Amino acid sequence: MVQRAASTAAFCVALLCVGRSPSAEQLPSPALAAATEIRSDLIRTHMAFLADDQRQGRATGSPGFDAAARYVAEQFTDLDLQPPQDTFRQEFSIQQRQVIEDRTSLTIASGQTREELAYGRDFVSYGKTAANDIALNDEIVFVGDGVTVARRGIDAYKDVRAAGRIVMAFAGASAGLRGPEAGFFADR
Repeated sequence: MVQRAASTAAFCVALLCVGRSPSAEQLPSPALAAATEIRSDLIRTHMAFLADDQRQGRATGSPGFDAAARYVAEQFTDLDLQPPQDTFRQEFSIQQRQVIEDRTSLTIASGQTREELAYGRDFVSYGKTAANDIALNDEIVFVGDGVTVARRGIDAYKDVRAAGRIVMAFAGASAGLRGPEAGFFADR
């Protein structure tokens, strides 16, 4: 897969599309020469190919991803770029998990009362476990977003006794966090 190359190309195209153009004095002469060759019609062509529905969202490992990677490698070759080794393609293994929504359920039981929750409406799961079936039968404690950042005075567990219990949290970062810090905690 050429994930790094595809990401780099997309980043470069994005910079060309939305970036502020530097003044001529800021560019070294090779960069200035290259900047004068930037053409909006080529950017549109690249973006149209990469964003086309035939690429199926370019999900890692999908045929659409492979097509996009081949396209980016061809563009790099056309630009006379040299691959880091013999090819722009770098193979690696990844582990992919997928939630099978119609087979994913959550039932909350308390004594004789049972409540079946609907996937996508009442709860979601991210498929980060290696187990196919999980049955939990313990007390649940809620910890808001579950984020603790001592230097900011944020502690979702401050008044919670979580040991030996199931901890439930909302996805996302605390309202008191901004920028990269918020992004870090929101994507956990």
